[in-house]
Amino acid sequence: MENVENNVNETVETNTTVETDSTENTIVDTAAGETYKGSQGPDAAQKKSNKKIIIGAAAAILALVIVAIIAVFVFLQKDDKAVVGTAFINLAEEMSAENDPIEAAIGAEDMMKAYYEGKTTMDYSMNLTMPTEVDFPTIGLDGTFAKNVPDKKIQSTTTVSMANVDLLNADVYADDAKMYLGIPELLGQDTYVNFNMATFGEDFNNSFLASYAGIQEDASLSIDPYAAMPEAVDYSMDDFKTAYAEDVKNLITNIQVENADTKYTLAKADSEVECDLYTVTIPQADANQMIKDFAETDAMQSVEEELEKNRASMAAMGEEEAFNAVMDSWNDFLTNGIQGDMLLEVAVSDKKVVMIQTTEDIAISMGEITPAIGFATTFTGDTRVSDVQDYTVDVTINDETMTMALNSTWSDADLSYGCTGSMSLADETYAFHLNGTFADVTKGSAFVMNIDQLDVTYNDEQMMAITGNFGMKELSEDIVIPQGTQYDLFNLTETDLMGLANVVMENVYTWQNTLSMIQ
Repeated sequence: MENVENNVNETVETNTTVETDSTENTIVDTAAGETYKGSQGPDAAQKKSNKKIIIGAAAAILALVIVAIIAVFVFLQKDDKAVVGTAFINLAEEMSAENDPIEAAIGAEDMMKAYYEGKTTMDYSMNLTMPTEVDFPTIGLDGTFAKNVPDKKIQSTTTVSMANVDLLNADVYADDAKMYLGIPELLGQDTYVNFNMATFGEDFNNSFLASYAGIQEDASLSIDPYAAMPEAVDYSMDDFKTAYAEDVKNLITNIQVENADTKYTLAKADSEVECDLYTVTIPQADANQMIKDFAETDAMQSVEEELEKNRASMAAMGEEEAFNAVMDSWNDFLTNGIQGDMLLEVAVSDKKVVMIQTTEDIAISMGEITPAIGFATTFTGDTRVSDVQDYTVDVTINDETMTMALNSTWSDADLSYGCTGSMSLADETYAFHLNGTFADVTKGSAFVMNIDQLDVTYNDEQMMAITGNFGMKELSEDIVIPQGTQYDLFNLTETDLMGLANVVMENVYTWQNTLSMIQ
Protein backbone atom coordinates (compact mmCIF):
# COMPACT_ATOMS: atom_id res chain seq x y z
CA MET A 1 0.00 0.00 0.00
CA GLU A 2 2.86 2.37 0.81
CA ASN A 3 4.24 2.08 -2.72
CA VAL A 4 0.88 2.93 -4.22
CA GLU A 5 0.54 5.98 -2.00
CA ASN A 6 4.04 7.18 -2.81
CA ASN A 7 3.50 6.77 -6.55
CA VAL A 8 0.28 8.74 -6.55
CA ASN A 9 1.58 11.42 -4.19
CA GLU A 10 4.41 11.96 -6.65
CA THR A 11 1.70 12.48 -9.27
CA VAL A 12 0.09 15.29 -7.28
CA GLU A 13 3.37 16.99 -6.59
CA THR A 14 4.36 16.90 -10.26
CA ASN A 15 3.09 20.14 -11.75
CA THR A 16 2.60 18.78 -15.26
CA THR A 17 0.00 19.95 -17.73
CA VAL A 18 -0.69 17.59 -20.58
CA GLU A 19 -2.02 19.06 -23.82
CA THR A 20 -3.86 16.64 -26.03
CA ASP A 21 -5.17 16.69 -29.54
CA SER A 22 -8.08 14.33 -29.09
CA THR A 23 -9.03 14.24 -32.74
CA GLU A 24 -5.98 12.10 -33.51
CA ASN A 25 -6.68 9.34 -31.00
CA THR A 26 -8.83 6.31 -31.79
CA ILE A 27 -9.75 3.01 -30.19
CA VAL A 28 -12.02 0.10 -31.00
CA ASP A 29 -13.16 -2.56 -28.52
CA THR A 30 -12.20 -5.84 -30.24
CA ALA A 31 -13.39 -8.10 -27.42
CA ALA A 32 -17.08 -7.54 -27.99
CA GLY A 33 -19.07 -9.92 -30.12
CA GLU A 34 -20.60 -8.65 -33.37
CA THR A 35 -23.14 -11.26 -34.43
CA TYR A 36 -26.40 -9.62 -35.45
CA LYS A 37 -29.17 -10.63 -37.80
CA GLY A 38 -30.46 -8.39 -40.55
CA SER A 39 -29.07 -6.55 -43.55
CA GLN A 40 -25.42 -7.11 -44.33
CA GLY A 41 -24.99 -3.99 -46.47
CA PRO A 42 -22.96 -0.84 -45.64
CA ASP A 43 -25.60 0.48 -43.22
CA ALA A 44 -25.59 -2.79 -41.30
CA ALA A 45 -21.78 -2.81 -41.22
CA GLN A 46 -21.78 0.72 -39.82
CA LYS A 47 -24.37 -0.20 -37.18
CA LYS A 48 -22.24 -3.17 -36.10
CA SER A 49 -19.17 -0.95 -35.91
CA ASN A 50 -21.08 1.67 -33.95
CA LYS A 51 -22.14 -0.95 -31.40
CA LYS A 52 -18.53 -2.04 -31.01
CA ILE A 53 -17.28 1.49 -30.46
CA ILE A 54 -20.09 2.18 -27.95
CA ILE A 55 -19.08 -0.92 -26.00
CA GLY A 56 -15.53 0.41 -26.05
CA ALA A 57 -16.72 3.74 -24.69
CA ALA A 58 -18.63 1.99 -21.90
CA ALA A 59 -15.52 0.05 -20.91
CA ALA A 60 -13.41 3.21 -21.03
CA ILE A 61 -15.80 5.12 -18.78
CA LEU A 62 -15.93 2.33 -16.21
CA ALA A 63 -12.13 2.10 -16.17
CA LEU A 64 -11.79 5.86 -15.84
CA VAL A 65 -14.23 5.96 -12.92
CA ILE A 66 -12.17 3.41 -11.00
CA VAL A 67 -8.83 5.05 -11.84
CA ALA A 68 -10.16 8.47 -10.92
CA ILE A 69 -11.48 7.41 -7.54
CA ILE A 70 -8.31 5.51 -6.65
CA ALA A 71 -6.13 8.42 -7.72
CA VAL A 72 -8.08 10.92 -5.65
CA PHE A 73 -8.84 9.10 -2.43
CA VAL A 74 -5.42 7.65 -1.72
CA PHE A 75 -4.28 11.01 -0.34
CA LEU A 76 -7.04 11.47 2.18
CA GLN A 77 -6.84 10.07 5.68
CA LYS A 78 -10.33 10.89 6.98
CA ASP A 79 -13.96 11.42 5.96
CA ASP A 80 -16.10 9.57 3.41
CA LYS A 81 -13.66 10.16 0.57
CA ALA A 82 -10.92 8.32 2.45
CA VAL A 83 -13.21 5.36 3.23
CA VAL A 84 -14.28 4.88 -0.38
CA GLY A 85 -10.79 5.55 -1.73
CA THR A 86 -9.18 2.98 0.55
CA ALA A 87 -11.84 0.44 -0.47
CA PHE A 88 -11.05 0.96 -4.17
CA ILE A 89 -7.32 0.57 -3.54
CA ASN A 90 -7.85 -2.67 -1.62
CA LEU A 91 -10.03 -4.03 -4.42
CA ALA A 92 -7.48 -3.01 -7.06
CA GLU A 93 -4.68 -4.78 -5.19
CA GLU A 94 -6.81 -7.89 -4.87
CA MET A 95 -7.52 -7.91 -8.62
CA SER A 96 -3.95 -7.08 -9.70
CA ALA A 97 -2.02 -9.45 -11.95
CA GLU A 98 0.24 -10.47 -9.07
CA ASN A 99 -2.80 -11.81 -7.20
CA ASP A 100 -4.60 -13.50 -10.10
CA PRO A 101 -5.97 -16.76 -8.64
CA ILE A 102 -5.49 -18.88 -11.77
CA GLU A 103 -1.91 -17.63 -12.14
CA ALA A 104 -1.30 -18.55 -8.51
CA ALA A 105 -2.86 -22.00 -8.98
CA ILE A 106 -1.06 -23.18 -12.14
CA GLY A 107 1.94 -20.86 -12.45
CA ALA A 108 0.84 -19.45 -15.81
CA GLU A 109 3.87 -17.20 -16.28
CA ASP A 110 6.32 -20.12 -15.94
CA MET A 111 4.13 -22.19 -18.28
CA MET A 112 4.24 -19.48 -20.93
CA LYS A 113 8.01 -19.14 -20.54
CA ALA A 114 8.39 -22.90 -21.09
CA TYR A 115 6.19 -22.70 -24.20
CA TYR A 116 8.24 -19.90 -25.75
CA GLU A 117 11.70 -21.05 -24.66
CA GLY A 118 11.65 -24.75 -23.75
CA LYS A 119 10.13 -28.10 -24.68
CA THR A 120 6.38 -28.50 -24.18
CA THR A 121 3.50 -30.59 -25.40
CA MET A 122 -0.21 -29.82 -25.35
CA ASP A 123 -3.03 -32.33 -25.68
CA TYR A 124 -6.67 -31.59 -26.34
CA SER A 125 -9.85 -33.60 -26.76
CA MET A 126 -13.14 -31.89 -27.57
CA ASN A 127 -16.66 -32.92 -28.50
CA LEU A 128 -18.78 -30.39 -30.38
CA THR A 129 -22.52 -31.02 -30.27
CA MET A 130 -24.82 -29.20 -32.68
CA PRO A 131 -28.64 -29.00 -32.72
CA THR A 132 -30.33 -32.33 -33.46
CA GLU A 133 -31.55 -31.21 -36.90
CA VAL A 134 -27.94 -31.07 -38.14
CA ASP A 135 -26.77 -34.18 -40.07
CA PHE A 136 -23.77 -34.61 -37.80
CA PRO A 137 -24.90 -33.56 -34.31
CA THR A 138 -21.60 -34.52 -32.63
CA ILE A 139 -18.08 -33.90 -33.92
CA GLY A 140 -14.90 -34.97 -32.14
CA LEU A 141 -11.66 -33.03 -32.28
CA ASP A 142 -8.50 -34.56 -30.78
CA GLY A 143 -4.88 -33.65 -31.14
CA THR A 144 -1.45 -32.80 -29.78
CA PHE A 145 0.95 -29.92 -30.31
CA ALA A 146 4.60 -30.50 -29.38
CA LYS A 147 7.16 -27.69 -29.52
CA ASN A 148 10.92 -27.98 -29.04
CA VAL A 149 12.25 -24.42 -29.21
CA PRO A 150 15.98 -25.17 -28.53
CA ASP A 151 16.06 -27.65 -31.45
CA LYS A 152 13.54 -25.63 -33.51
CA LYS A 153 11.14 -28.48 -34.16
CA ILE A 154 7.34 -28.74 -34.03
CA GLN A 155 4.89 -31.62 -34.37
CA SER A 156 1.12 -31.27 -34.47
CA THR A 157 -1.52 -33.93 -35.08
CA THR A 158 -5.25 -33.30 -35.39
CA THR A 159 -8.07 -35.81 -35.87
CA VAL A 160 -11.67 -34.93 -36.72
CA SER A 161 -14.16 -37.73 -36.06
CA MET A 162 -17.89 -38.36 -36.35
CA ALA A 163 -19.75 -41.26 -34.77
CA ASN A 164 -16.41 -42.48 -33.37
CA VAL A 165 -15.02 -42.84 -36.91
CA ASP A 166 -11.89 -40.87 -37.86
CA LEU A 167 -12.95 -38.63 -40.71
CA LEU A 168 -10.02 -36.32 -41.32
CA ASN A 169 -6.42 -36.18 -40.06
CA ALA A 170 -3.85 -33.43 -40.36
CA ASP A 171 -0.16 -33.73 -39.50
CA VAL A 172 2.07 -30.67 -39.32
CA TYR A 173 5.81 -30.72 -38.73
CA ALA A 174 8.43 -27.99 -38.63
CA ASP A 175 12.19 -28.42 -38.83
CA ASP A 176 13.80 -25.04 -38.36
CA ALA A 177 12.17 -22.88 -41.08
CA LYS A 178 10.83 -25.80 -43.11
CA MET A 179 7.16 -26.73 -42.58
CA TYR A 180 5.54 -30.00 -43.68
CA LEU A 181 1.78 -30.55 -44.01
CA GLY A 182 0.16 -33.93 -44.47
CA ILE A 183 -3.54 -34.76 -44.87
CA PRO A 184 -3.72 -38.52 -45.56
CA GLU A 185 -7.35 -38.47 -46.70
CA LEU A 186 -6.50 -35.92 -49.42
CA LEU A 187 -2.80 -36.35 -50.23
CA GLY A 188 -2.40 -40.04 -49.42
CA GLN A 189 -0.42 -41.81 -46.70
CA ASP A 190 3.10 -40.52 -45.95
CA THR A 191 2.69 -37.66 -48.44
CA TYR A 192 3.46 -34.04 -47.52
CA VAL A 193 3.65 -30.59 -49.05
CA ASN A 194 6.38 -28.35 -47.68
CA PHE A 195 7.54 -24.74 -47.86
CA ASN A 196 10.04 -22.40 -46.22
CA MET A 197 8.41 -20.25 -43.53
CA ALA A 198 11.23 -17.70 -43.44
CA THR A 199 10.88 -16.81 -47.15
CA PHE A 200 7.18 -17.55 -47.56
CA GLY A 201 6.20 -14.29 -49.30
CA GLU A 202 9.12 -14.22 -51.73
CA ASP A 203 8.85 -17.93 -52.59
CA PHE A 204 5.11 -17.66 -53.17
CA ASN A 205 5.45 -14.66 -55.48
CA ASN A 206 8.02 -16.53 -57.61
CA SER A 207 5.95 -19.71 -57.84
CA PHE A 208 3.70 -21.02 -60.58
CA LEU A 209 0.94 -21.16 -57.96
CA ALA A 210 1.01 -17.35 -57.62
CA SER A 211 0.95 -16.73 -61.37
CA TYR A 212 -1.84 -19.29 -61.83
CA ALA A 213 -3.92 -17.66 -59.09
CA GLY A 214 -3.01 -14.15 -60.27
CA ILE A 215 -2.16 -12.86 -56.81
CA GLN A 216 0.94 -11.56 -55.04
CA GLU A 217 1.85 -11.42 -51.36
CA ASP A 218 4.10 -9.06 -49.44
CA ALA A 219 7.58 -10.32 -50.35
CA SER A 220 8.74 -9.88 -46.75
CA LEU A 221 5.97 -12.11 -45.39
CA SER A 222 7.40 -14.81 -43.13
CA ILE A 223 6.32 -17.14 -40.32
CA ASP A 224 8.30 -17.53 -37.10
CA PRO A 225 6.82 -20.19 -34.80
CA TYR A 226 9.81 -19.86 -32.45
CA ALA A 227 9.36 -16.15 -31.73
CA ALA A 228 10.46 -14.92 -28.33
CA MET A 229 7.94 -14.50 -25.55
CA PRO A 230 6.21 -11.10 -25.90
CA GLU A 231 7.17 -8.58 -23.31
CA ALA A 232 4.51 -7.96 -20.70
CA VAL A 233 2.68 -4.67 -21.18
CA ASP A 234 3.35 -2.36 -18.25
CA TYR A 235 0.09 -0.89 -17.03
CA SER A 236 1.67 0.54 -13.88
CA MET A 237 0.79 3.93 -12.47
CA ASP A 238 3.87 5.41 -14.18
CA ASP A 239 2.03 5.51 -17.51
CA PHE A 240 -0.74 7.61 -15.99
CA LYS A 241 1.31 9.94 -13.77
CA THR A 242 2.04 12.51 -16.47
CA ALA A 243 -1.34 12.23 -18.19
CA TYR A 244 -3.34 12.64 -14.98
CA ALA A 245 -1.16 15.01 -12.96
CA GLU A 246 -3.46 18.04 -13.25
CA ASP A 247 -6.60 15.90 -13.44
CA VAL A 248 -5.94 14.37 -10.02
CA LYS A 249 -5.51 17.76 -8.40
CA ASN A 250 -8.80 18.98 -9.84
CA LEU A 251 -10.67 15.85 -8.81
CA ILE A 252 -9.43 16.09 -5.22
CA THR A 253 -11.05 19.49 -5.05
CA ASN A 254 -14.19 18.90 -7.11
CA ILE A 255 -15.34 15.30 -6.61
CA GLN A 256 -18.17 14.84 -4.13
CA VAL A 257 -18.61 11.81 -1.84
CA GLU A 258 -21.38 11.55 0.73
CA ASN A 259 -22.58 8.80 3.01
CA ALA A 260 -26.03 7.84 1.74
CA ASP A 261 -27.25 7.29 5.33
CA THR A 262 -28.75 3.99 4.23
CA LYS A 263 -27.50 0.45 3.84
CA TYR A 264 -27.00 -1.54 0.66
CA THR A 265 -27.95 -5.23 0.83
CA LEU A 266 -25.45 -7.37 -1.08
CA ALA A 267 -26.94 -10.73 -2.12
CA LYS A 268 -24.33 -13.51 -2.00
CA ALA A 269 -24.66 -17.19 -2.88
CA ASP A 270 -25.98 -18.24 0.54
CA SER A 271 -26.27 -15.04 2.54
CA GLU A 272 -26.95 -11.32 2.52
CA VAL A 273 -24.55 -8.64 3.70
CA GLU A 274 -25.45 -5.13 4.84
CA CYS A 275 -22.95 -2.65 3.38
CA ASP A 276 -22.28 1.08 3.78
CA LEU A 277 -23.51 3.03 0.75
CA TYR A 278 -21.98 6.22 -0.64
CA THR A 279 -22.99 8.59 -3.41
CA VAL A 280 -20.23 9.85 -5.70
CA THR A 281 -20.43 12.76 -8.14
CA ILE A 282 -17.67 13.25 -10.72
CA PRO A 283 -18.04 16.66 -12.41
CA GLN A 284 -18.50 16.66 -16.18
CA ALA A 285 -15.50 18.91 -16.88
CA ASP A 286 -13.11 16.78 -14.83
CA ALA A 287 -14.37 13.53 -16.36
CA ASN A 288 -14.02 14.87 -19.90
CA GLN A 289 -10.48 16.07 -19.26
CA MET A 290 -9.57 12.61 -18.02
CA ILE A 291 -11.09 11.07 -21.16
CA LYS A 292 -8.94 13.33 -23.33
CA ASP A 293 -5.79 12.63 -21.34
CA PHE A 294 -6.50 8.89 -21.26
CA ALA A 295 -5.93 8.87 -25.04
CA GLU A 296 -2.36 10.07 -24.47
CA THR A 297 -1.30 7.04 -22.43
CA ASP A 298 1.02 4.41 -23.92
CA ALA A 299 -1.74 1.80 -23.84
CA MET A 300 -4.04 3.89 -26.02
CA GLN A 301 -1.24 4.89 -28.38
CA SER A 302 -0.50 1.21 -29.04
CA VAL A 303 -4.17 0.65 -29.88
CA GLU A 304 -4.04 3.53 -32.33
CA GLU A 305 -1.03 1.96 -34.05
CA GLU A 306 -2.88 -1.34 -34.42
CA LEU A 307 -5.88 0.45 -35.92
CA GLU A 308 -3.72 2.06 -38.58
CA LYS A 309 -2.44 -1.39 -39.55
CA ASN A 310 -6.03 -2.58 -40.01
CA ARG A 311 -7.23 0.41 -42.01
CA ALA A 312 -6.06 -0.97 -45.38
CA SER A 313 -7.60 -4.41 -44.81
CA MET A 314 -10.94 -2.81 -43.87
CA ALA A 315 -10.83 -0.80 -47.09
CA ALA A 316 -10.08 -3.97 -49.09
CA MET A 317 -13.26 -5.52 -47.66
CA GLY A 318 -15.31 -2.53 -48.75
CA GLU A 319 -15.84 -1.27 -45.19
CA GLU A 320 -13.70 1.86 -45.30
CA GLU A 321 -16.73 4.14 -45.00
CA ALA A 322 -18.03 2.26 -41.96
CA PHE A 323 -14.53 2.22 -40.47
CA ASN A 324 -14.19 6.01 -40.89
CA ALA A 325 -17.63 6.54 -39.34
CA VAL A 326 -16.55 4.59 -36.28
CA MET A 327 -13.37 6.65 -35.99
CA ASP A 328 -15.34 9.89 -36.30
CA SER A 329 -17.66 8.76 -33.52
CA TRP A 330 -14.78 7.87 -31.26
CA ASN A 331 -12.95 11.16 -31.90
CA ASP A 332 -16.15 13.04 -31.08
CA PHE A 333 -16.31 11.13 -27.79
CA LEU A 334 -12.71 12.10 -27.00
CA THR A 335 -13.41 15.73 -27.87
CA ASN A 336 -16.81 16.29 -26.26
CA GLY A 337 -17.01 13.38 -23.83
CA ILE A 338 -19.93 12.92 -21.47
CA GLN A 339 -22.94 15.21 -21.21
CA GLY A 340 -23.50 16.05 -17.55
CA ASP A 341 -21.94 14.90 -14.28
CA MET A 342 -21.32 11.23 -13.48
CA LEU A 343 -23.67 10.17 -10.67
CA LEU A 344 -22.68 6.92 -8.95
CA GLU A 345 -23.38 4.76 -5.93
CA VAL A 346 -20.61 2.76 -4.25
CA ALA A 347 -21.08 0.07 -1.59
CA VAL A 348 -18.25 -0.83 0.80
CA SER A 349 -17.84 -3.94 2.94
CA ASP A 350 -14.79 -4.97 4.96
CA LYS A 351 -12.78 -2.08 3.49
CA LYS A 352 -13.39 -3.20 -0.10
CA VAL A 353 -15.73 -2.00 -2.85
CA VAL A 354 -18.41 -4.62 -3.43
CA MET A 355 -20.73 -2.62 -5.72
CA ILE A 356 -20.54 0.35 -8.05
CA GLN A 357 -23.36 1.54 -10.28
CA THR A 358 -24.67 4.57 -12.09
CA THR A 359 -27.74 6.21 -10.61
CA GLU A 360 -28.45 7.97 -13.90
CA ASP A 361 -27.38 6.87 -17.39
CA ILE A 362 -24.33 8.69 -18.71
CA ALA A 363 -25.09 10.46 -22.00
CA ILE A 364 -22.09 10.62 -24.29
CA SER A 365 -21.37 12.50 -27.51
CA MET A 366 -20.60 10.25 -30.50
CA GLY A 367 -21.38 12.05 -33.74
CA GLU A 368 -24.79 11.24 -35.20
CA ILE A 369 -25.64 8.84 -32.37
CA THR A 370 -26.18 9.92 -28.77
CA PRO A 371 -26.00 6.79 -26.61
CA ALA A 372 -26.70 6.72 -22.89
CA ILE A 373 -24.72 4.22 -20.83
CA GLY A 374 -25.53 2.73 -17.45
CA PHE A 375 -23.61 0.04 -15.61
CA ALA A 376 -23.60 -1.97 -12.40
CA THR A 377 -20.79 -4.10 -10.97
CA THR A 378 -20.82 -6.35 -7.91
CA PHE A 379 -18.13 -8.47 -6.22
CA THR A 380 -19.57 -11.21 -4.00
CA GLY A 381 -16.77 -13.71 -3.35
CA ASP A 382 -16.09 -15.03 0.16
CA THR A 383 -12.30 -15.53 0.29
CA ARG A 384 -11.68 -12.68 -2.12
CA VAL A 385 -14.59 -10.48 -3.07
CA SER A 386 -13.33 -10.53 -6.67
CA ASP A 387 -13.70 -14.34 -6.91
CA VAL A 388 -17.32 -13.72 -7.95
CA GLN A 389 -17.85 -10.80 -10.32
CA ASP A 390 -21.04 -9.55 -11.99
CA TYR A 391 -21.10 -6.85 -14.65
CA THR A 392 -24.10 -5.35 -16.42
CA VAL A 393 -23.94 -2.59 -19.04
CA ASP A 394 -26.96 -1.00 -20.72
CA VAL A 395 -26.54 1.13 -23.83
CA THR A 396 -29.60 3.03 -25.06
CA ILE A 397 -29.83 4.63 -28.50
CA ASN A 398 -33.10 6.13 -29.76
CA ASP A 399 -35.12 4.20 -27.17
CA GLU A 400 -33.46 0.91 -28.19
CA THR A 401 -31.44 -0.72 -25.41
CA MET A 402 -28.62 -3.21 -25.74
CA THR A 403 -27.81 -5.06 -22.52
CA MET A 404 -24.56 -6.91 -21.89
CA ALA A 405 -24.00 -9.05 -18.80
CA LEU A 406 -21.03 -11.05 -17.56
CA ASN A 407 -20.58 -13.23 -14.48
CA SER A 408 -17.31 -14.96 -13.55
CA THR A 409 -16.50 -17.25 -10.62
CA TRP A 410 -13.41 -18.94 -9.19
CA SER A 411 -12.87 -21.33 -6.26
CA ASP A 412 -9.51 -22.03 -4.66
CA ALA A 413 -10.99 -25.06 -2.89
CA ASP A 414 -11.43 -27.24 -5.99
CA LEU A 415 -9.81 -25.03 -8.69
CA SER A 416 -13.16 -24.61 -10.42
CA TYR A 417 -14.07 -21.74 -12.71
CA GLY A 418 -17.19 -20.43 -14.38
CA CYS A 419 -18.20 -17.68 -16.77
CA THR A 420 -21.60 -16.70 -18.13
CA GLY A 421 -22.26 -13.88 -20.56
CA SER A 422 -25.09 -12.52 -22.66
CA MET A 423 -25.92 -9.74 -25.09
CA SER A 424 -29.52 -8.72 -25.75
CA LEU A 425 -30.90 -6.35 -28.34
CA ALA A 426 -34.62 -6.00 -29.08
CA ASP A 427 -35.98 -9.56 -29.21
CA GLU A 428 -32.60 -11.24 -29.75
CA THR A 429 -30.38 -12.65 -27.01
CA TYR A 430 -27.07 -14.42 -27.48
CA ALA A 431 -25.56 -16.11 -24.44
CA PHE A 432 -22.80 -18.50 -23.41
CA HIS A 433 -22.05 -20.52 -20.30
CA LEU A 434 -18.66 -22.01 -19.43
CA ASN A 435 -17.59 -24.00 -16.39
CA GLY A 436 -14.98 -26.57 -15.45
CA THR A 437 -11.98 -27.33 -13.25
CA PHE A 438 -8.21 -27.45 -13.33
CA ALA A 439 -6.65 -30.84 -12.47
CA ASP A 440 -3.30 -32.67 -12.38
CA VAL A 441 -1.58 -29.38 -11.59
CA THR A 442 2.16 -29.16 -11.07
CA LYS A 443 2.59 -25.45 -10.64
CA GLY A 444 4.67 -23.96 -13.42
CA SER A 445 5.08 -27.16 -15.44
CA ALA A 446 1.81 -29.08 -15.94
CA PHE A 447 -1.98 -28.75 -15.79
CA VAL A 448 -5.19 -30.05 -17.33
CA MET A 449 -8.09 -27.69 -17.93
CA ASN A 450 -11.37 -29.63 -17.99
CA ILE A 451 -14.27 -28.03 -19.84
CA ASP A 452 -17.37 -29.52 -18.29
CA GLN A 453 -19.71 -27.28 -20.24
CA LEU A 454 -19.52 -24.59 -22.90
CA ASP A 455 -22.95 -23.75 -24.29
CA VAL A 456 -23.86 -21.07 -26.82
CA THR A 457 -27.54 -20.18 -27.14
CA TYR A 458 -29.74 -17.88 -29.20
CA ASN A 459 -33.04 -16.88 -27.56
CA ASP A 460 -32.60 -19.78 -25.11
CA GLU A 461 -32.18 -22.30 -27.95
CA GLN A 462 -28.88 -24.14 -28.00
CA MET A 463 -26.66 -23.42 -30.99
CA MET A 464 -23.77 -25.63 -29.90
CA ALA A 465 -22.22 -27.28 -26.86
CA ILE A 466 -18.58 -28.21 -26.23
CA THR A 467 -17.07 -30.54 -23.63
CA GLY A 468 -13.51 -31.79 -23.31
CA ASN A 469 -10.12 -30.94 -21.89
CA PHE A 470 -6.86 -29.19 -22.68
CA GLY A 471 -3.55 -29.99 -21.01
CA MET A 472 0.05 -28.83 -21.10
CA LYS A 473 3.24 -30.44 -19.76
CA GLU A 474 6.95 -30.87 -20.49
CA LEU A 475 7.86 -32.63 -23.73
CA SER A 476 9.70 -35.88 -22.95
CA GLU A 477 10.20 -37.31 -26.46
CA ASP A 478 12.15 -36.24 -29.52
CA ILE A 479 10.30 -34.86 -32.52
CA VAL A 480 11.03 -36.94 -35.63
CA ILE A 481 10.50 -35.24 -39.00
CA PRO A 482 8.73 -37.54 -41.52
CA GLN A 483 10.20 -38.80 -44.77
CA GLY A 484 7.75 -40.17 -47.36
CA THR A 485 6.74 -38.41 -50.58
CA GLN A 486 7.47 -34.68 -50.56
CA TYR A 487 6.04 -31.87 -52.70
CA ASP A 488 7.90 -28.56 -52.53
CA LEU A 489 4.82 -26.33 -52.77
CA PHE A 490 6.41 -23.26 -54.32
CA ASN A 491 8.66 -25.17 -56.72
CA LEU A 492 5.84 -27.13 -58.35
CA THR A 493 5.58 -26.80 -62.11
CA GLU A 494 2.25 -26.64 -63.89
CA THR A 495 2.50 -30.38 -64.60
CA ASP A 496 3.35 -31.14 -60.97
CA LEU A 497 0.45 -29.03 -59.72
CA MET A 498 -2.08 -30.68 -62.05
CA GLY A 499 -0.79 -34.13 -61.04
CA LEU A 500 -1.17 -33.28 -57.36
CA ALA A 501 -4.68 -31.93 -58.00
CA ASN A 502 -5.66 -35.24 -59.64
CA VAL A 503 -4.39 -37.17 -56.60
CA VAL A 504 -6.43 -34.94 -54.31
CA MET A 505 -9.60 -35.37 -56.39
CA GLU A 506 -9.27 -39.16 -56.38
CA ASN A 507 -8.83 -39.16 -52.61
CA VAL A 508 -11.78 -36.79 -52.15
CA TYR A 509 -13.99 -39.32 -53.97
CA THR A 510 -12.89 -42.09 -51.57
CA TRP A 511 -13.33 -39.73 -48.60
CA GLN A 512 -16.89 -38.92 -49.69
CA ASN A 513 -17.72 -42.63 -49.74
CA THR A 514 -16.51 -42.91 -46.15
CA LEU A 515 -18.61 -39.90 -45.22
CA SER A 516 -21.75 -41.39 -46.80
CA MET A 517 -21.32 -44.60 -44.78
CA ILE A 518 -21.26 -42.60 -41.54
CA GLN A 519 -24.51 -40.89 -42.53
